[in-house]
Amino acid sequence: MIRVDTQKQVIRYSAIITVIAVCVPVTVVGVLLSLIPGMPLAGFAIGLSMAALIPLLIAPPIAYLGLNLLRMMTQTIDRVDAQIRFDALTGVFNRTHMLDQVRARQEGGPLMIVDADHFKRINDTHGHAAGDAALIILANAIAQSVGPLGMVGRLGGEEFAVFLPGVERAMGATIAQNICDNIERLDPLIEGKRIKLTVSIGCTMHPNAALIGKSLKLADDLLYQAKSDGRNRAVFDRALPAMKQGRTVA
Repeated sequence: MIRVDTQKQVIRYSAIITVIAVCVPVTVVGVLLSLIPGMPLAGFAIGLSMAALIPLLIAPPIAYLGLNLLRMMTQTIDRVDAQIRFDALTGVFNRTHMLDQVRARQEGGPLMIVDADHFKRINDTHGHAAGDAALIILANAIAQSVGPLGMVGRLGGEEFAVFLPGVERAMGATIAQNICDNIERLDPLIEGKRIKLTVSIGCTMHPNAALIGKSLKLADDLLYQAKSDGRNRAVFDRALPAMKQGRTVA
């Protein structure tokens, strides 16, 4: 199916359709008239002129209107699709689409819940506009840390999910620690003030074809442990130690 996204495409495709709409009848009429014995040149010219003039008058407005309608439909579908798949504030996947993507993948892999530390304090001290700006910064930092290896979604509030399909346990540990370190190194200016941001992470290995709810519960329990252990750290399931600043946490 042809996608029409811009007005420039509407004009270009309208011109192409018009050329085709003119050339086809002119060719057909020209062939038919050439088969008529004794056809005078004036009659031949009139026939070709009529064959060209009629579609030249009809095709451009119809093509333009039709393609413009297609452009508006495409933009509407894209907006609806974005609302279905993406979180309106942060631009990462929303909860429903994120969990659907995890369920749809054939590979298992590290599943993380990433939660902003002391986020209520940011809202209470600096206001909800600052809180929204902080969420955007966090989402971008998480997505950049994950890169092409996985997917990022917002579960709600200041809580995000990361899934790394097909990624080994050790690589998942490295990425989780990178998320913590990269966010801790940030020094964002939000609403005119420097606001320190850190996150805590609970990470478990989500088995292939396992129930996502069970894995989320395990990751959430590990997140609670990370908060209890002092925040600004990643805690993994039993096969991996908790980590902070690249070191094993006792």
